Amino acid sequence: MKISDFANYTTKIPVEKTIAEIEALLARNGATDIYKQYETGNCIGIKFAVMTDKGKVAFKLPLNVEGVFQVIQNLKAQGKLRKLSKREASNINTARRIGWRLLKDYIRAAVPLLQSETVTIQQLFLPYVYDPSSDKTLYQLFEEQGLSLLTETTRESKEQEGIL
Repeated sequence: MKISDFANYTTKIPVEKTIAEIEALLARNGATDIYKQYETGNCIGIKFAVMTDKGKVAFKLPLNVEGVFQVIQNLKAQGKLRKLSKREASNINTARRIGWRLLKDYIRAAVPLLQSETVTIQQLFLPYVYDPSSDKTLYQLFEEQGLSLLTETTRESKEQEGIL
């Protein structure tokens, strides 16, 4: 990974401000019912819903703070991230600030695709479709069940339609 590929590593923008910006981006692009998920006093993800022609669809965007922290540690150990002090690099709050900015950038970069109707919000966030009954995203269910997740659903649909 090139340093230029790891954006926002010098950010001082508070997590709360970034989360508010994410909420505004989501709301402007059709999201409703926006919730923040907290663990030990820190926001670890955002859940939101979008009304579609199939009904309301829920999404869960998690933040892997530990993953961001590990990247910071690795790059700092390699002598990169020179603008980041050793003290800042070893502070988990730095990883939180960077991580939320990265997530915001991901969403902001997708907005033109949504606005031009190149993709729908469902297509864009498909891995993050959230099932409240299992407390898992589609990606997590796919990781557990693999393609059987799709084949079981397809089989059930065909049985309901009387095809099988």
